[in-house]
Amino acid sequence: MTKKKIIIFSSSYPYGNTETFLHNEVLFLSKYFDIEIYPLYLKDTNDIPIDGLPSNVIYHEPFIKRNYVRRFLNGIFNTSPLLPYLSDLKSLFLNSIDKKYSLKEWILHLIAYRSILASSRFKNVFKESITSNTIIYFYWNNYPIGLFNVYNKNIFIRVHGGEVNFKRHANYIPLIRHRVVSKKNIKYLPISNDSASRLREISSNVYFVINRLGVNDLGLNPTPDLNVINIVSCSNVIKIKRVHLIIEALSKIKKKNINWIHYGDGPLLEELKYKSRSLPKNIKCSFPGRISNNEVLSGYKYKGVDLFINISETEGVPVSIMEALSFGIPCFATDVGGTSEIMDNTIGKLVEKDFNIDELTHFILNIKSLESENNYRENARLRWGSMCDSKFNYKKLYNIFN
Repeated sequence: MTKKKIIIFSSSYPYGNTETFLHNEVLFLSKYFDIEIYPLYLKDTNDIPIDGLPSNVIYHEPFIKRNYVRRFLNGIFNTSPLLPYLSDLKSLFLNSIDKKYSLKEWILHLIAYRSILASSRFKNVFKESITSNTIIYFYWNNYPIGLFNVYNKNIFIRVHGGEVNFKRHANYIPLIRHRVVSKKNIKYLPISNDSASRLREISSNVYFVINRLGVNDLGLNPTPDLNVINIVSCSNVIKIKRVHLIIEALSKIKKKNINWIHYGDGPLLEELKYKSRSLPKNIKCSFPGRISNNEVLSGYKYKGVDLFINISETEGVPVSIMEALSFGIPCFATDVGGTSEIMDNTIGKLVEKDFNIDELTHFILNIKSLESENNYRENARLRWGSMCDSKFNYKKLYNIFN
């Protein structure tokens, strides 16, 4: 029997390594569906497709290339709808608390999605590739679906958190009413209770079912070194991730030997490295930058880790925490977005967004001496099994698609 087909619209996957969490989902779904992927962006001219895709997964070149001049011209001079964008400016000026930032988001959104709407390649996807057995799957809720002529298609849209979190976007999200549409053929897939709640605030009649992300089982993290406290963090080095607060916490530790590794890069990485030089000599820091997800997970598999730290000021449900939990690594995290749905004080420490730095310092200092450390590790693993197991969560997604 011929397999059903899924057409996935991604941000950049399979190009580059910024959507590695989508890879496991594609591998799982490819067992049951033929898959065709259309990325939105080529984020870096050096980005190449990821290895290891099954033969029934095909992908296309991104709609939008790295050439900014061409991107701008294509986004401005075309025949796709312009009036909704102009009308949305009223919402921008009424609601935004940072109009310069919001206007930039509005312009970038206009350029990207008007280019796509006017693209013959995009139009042909819906003309040539879609049958009654075809599922259209938007992996992010960024597309202004309300402007597409796809109301007779079977559409699913993931909602992570940032796409519907107004605080994260200075209280204004471009064309939000065209992103969240109350139509029976359009089903939203929020990844958490938090993102589902935000979705309902935008449209109370939206059709949705919660479907959580997940990570694979790669085994347990080894027993950490008794003489050193090993800490890991993993994120982009940008303002909302607040990685510099880890340095503030570590600066108060003068005696215990600590190794801290931060995986990830971003515009604030060099500043972070500079600040780390002022830390006491008993603290060793390592900044490998943006390495492959497989390399990060290999580190968790073979090197003992005492504590994973995520102190962002906003989140969806952090895949980085899910990965730590899968290895049984205790976590210190802020109670933002949907983090509390997978994290609590039985597997480490969950603190308020604006927590006192001393809380982190104290937890680091005592992580090895706490009688409950082994319980943290056991509970972390159990929490992964009950909430973040990819096989379980993606099986639910398979059932939803069918």
